[in-house]
Amino acid sequence: MDVTARWLRTVAICAALALGSASSAATRQGDSNASPDPATSAATAIDEFIRAEMSRRALPGVAVAVTYGGYVLSVAGYGRDSSNRPVTGSTPFYLGSTSKAFTGVALMQLVEAGQIELDAPVQRYLPEFKLADQRAGSITVRHLLNHTSGMWEVGIRQWSLPQPDSLATAVARLRRARLATEPGTTHNYFNPNYATAARLVEVISGRPFDDYMRTQVFLPLGMTETRTVDFVDERRHGIARGHVYAFGHAFIAPGGPFFINGAGGIATTATDMSKWLIAQANGGRAANGSQLLSSQALRETHTPSAASRGYAFGWNVANNGRISHSGGLPTYSSYVAFFENGDGVVVLCPCGDSNAPRDMALGILSLRKGLSPPANSAPLLPRIDLVAGLLLAGNWAFTAWKLTRTRKWATTPRPWWRIAVGFVCYAATAIAVLIALPMLLGRVVPWSWLWLAYYYPVETGLLLSLALTSVLILVVRIGSLMKAGTRAAPAQ
Repeated sequence: MDVTARWLRTVAICAALALGSASSAATRQGDSNASPDPATSAATAIDEFIRAEMSRRALPGVAVAVTYGGYVLSVAGYGRDSSNRPVTGSTPFYLGSTSKAFTGVALMQLVEAGQIELDAPVQRYLPEFKLADQRAGSITVRHLLNHTSGMWEVGIRQWSLPQPDSLATAVARLRRARLATEPGTTHNYFNPNYATAARLVEVISGRPFDDYMRTQVFLPLGMTETRTVDFVDERRHGIARGHVYAFGHAFIAPGGPFFINGAGGIATTATDMSKWLIAQANGGRAANGSQLLSSQALRETHTPSAASRGYAFGWNVANNGRISHSGGLPTYSSYVAFFENGDGVVVLCPCGDSNAPRDMALGILSLRKGLSPPANSAPLLPRIDLVAGLLLAGNWAFTAWKLTRTRKWATTPRPWWRIAVGFVCYAATAIAVLIALPMLLGRVVPWSWLWLAYYYPVETGLLLSLALTSVLILVVRIGSLMKAGTRAAPAQ
């Protein structure tokens, strides 16, 4: 059955339910005769919108789930994955940071069980949690979940360091970290907060994180195709490789050696994520009737603190009631959004452009309300790539021209200061790119050359090309001067 047919089937199903029909392809907790939101006439418009966005953004494939309250209205796949298999609701994807809310729920379950307190110091339960900062003792569990712990990229450049291989080693690596701000005062989004939170789940429950999540979160919700992972390992997990973008086109690429568990390490399907949406929008009650959390505890996970700037337990909570989060890995991305007792949507993409699933999800929510999707300008990155590509080609052309003139340059007398200035410029360019730029950017954004290459491959190529060609010209010219035995003429 093609995707359009699925959406049209949804229209028929919802209309039948509104008339009291007993047959239903939607899933409802509790009363199977209750009627979902009748505003489903936008199904065809949603389908057309998704296809148009895929074409505009050159997306190879996406999977989408749409819910309303306790109903799954539709789960559909579009396009193909990198193995040329059709994308369906059962196609597995890596989530990225939309995994954080699962870690938040796991810890909240332990709170409800009386095994941990949200406002107690992390070190009470996790003595191994130590930083190169005495203020670490005042970081609470809630601070981790709201990203108000005071840890940030300026305190430890996590992407440039050797990657951990477990939650325990991820926490141990923080021993060299210094706090950027006082705990509990400022929201600084920092993935190790959630690696630490996941390690708390392991230590307090006495079980591996994957085992706890599978038995206490995934299976109770009926999420049978969902798992936690430490790294993106497509072959091991049976998931097709994702894509990176350059010049507006998607290129197949491996996922990268970044440790992601706790903060971004869930692999799942759109079908399973629809079950997650239902529990989130319905007070913690799953479609199969199981209670993941009490409604009061779930509400706590949707309640930001004063310092967290609308962030809580892996969710961004907007003033209009929309609860959402985006997820981005180098080759996969996702977006999840819902309103309590209302519309919900998840969009999964096998690409590193996290703007794509967000814009598609917000457009779907607008269409569900009978509104036009928000206007989105054409993606800017392809144009930046074009400029960077032209500069890259021009740099190598300039370098080739310089190198062909090396012998003539070396045998032409000139003032010594002109030679020195040229050498300093070439050396400064290489130092700026290879040393100064990483130091400066590492203070405000996650940084490593590999990270940059995944998200901005053309721009990374340009930067490295500038450094390489500067060193190349410098070395060749010094060698030519030595070979020619030319002395600089004194300045006149």
